[in-house]
Amino acid sequence: MFDESEKRIVEQHNRMMDEWKEEMERKKRAFLEDAEVTRLRAIQDIRSQSADLVVAAAEQVIHERVGKSDAQKALEDSIDQLEKDFPKKI
Repeated sequence: MFDESEKRIVEQHNRMMDEWKEEMERKKRAFLEDAEVTRLRAIQDIRSQSADLVVAAAEQVIHERVGKSDAQKALEDSIDQLEKDFPKKI
């Protein structure tokens, strides 16, 4: 009688431990997935900020080395070229 009770207690304990281990594995996977998403977002944010810094630095160099009218002309030429390369589809 006690052997059966002890056996059931041990089985229940083992089931509970297995369930606990599975839950810990699920939580671990969820944590790792969240960490990866956060890492990828941080990388994207850094890339975006870097691109903004590069553009700002380029603008500053252009304005320092090229007169305002020359910069305006270069901008208009670039826009014209983009319009030729990628015409609007109406």
